Amino acid sequence: NELVTQTDNLTRYNSETKQASLLTGDTTIRTVRGALRSALSREGGSQLVETDAITGAESYFKLTLSRLGVRADKNGQLNFDSSKLDSAITRYGMENVATAVNEISAKIRDVAVSYADSFGGQIKARTDGLYADLKIVNEQRARLNTRMKEYEDRLLHQFSNMDSLVAKMNKTSTYLAAHLGNNSKGN
Repeated sequence: NELVTQTDNLTRYNSETKQASLLTGDTTIRTVRGALRSALSREGGSQLVETDAITGAESYFKLTLSRLGVRADKNGQLNFDSSKLDSAITRYGMENVATAVNEISAKIRDVAVSYADSFGGQIKARTDGLYADLKIVNEQRARLNTRMKEYEDRLLHQFSNMDSLVAKMNKTSTYLAAHLGNNSKGN
């Protein structure tokens, strides 16, 4: 239940403030929750037989956590009904129930380890991938900043050269205007 609460908090989107949580939209969380939900619904234990009281037809099945009193509500929170577990123990036997719980628990553990293992789990792989992407983005940003600085320096240099050239041309224009003005008065 704590996992459901934490992942809800990490993926929540507040429509009033238009603020996303840290992992809103990240598929890893949905994948983890889906895999755990699937593991929780698996069967375990020995093959059991029930006979329909009306038709006499036999049905074969294995125990699930649902038959043992564990159910998930619409939000994914697990609830436990001890009377259903007591009924299952009475009906199917403690050994069958224990075997089923152990098998299902092992499947859940395997899913958790495959995601959470700090050496090779999928969450670590996703985290490492995100850090690698972040490093690439930071390197690209640094290269862009360098190029922008070089571009700015080049534009400043060109502007300074143009400004000097305009000043020289203005000086030449003033000289020519004065010299041509004197010549036209003398004619």
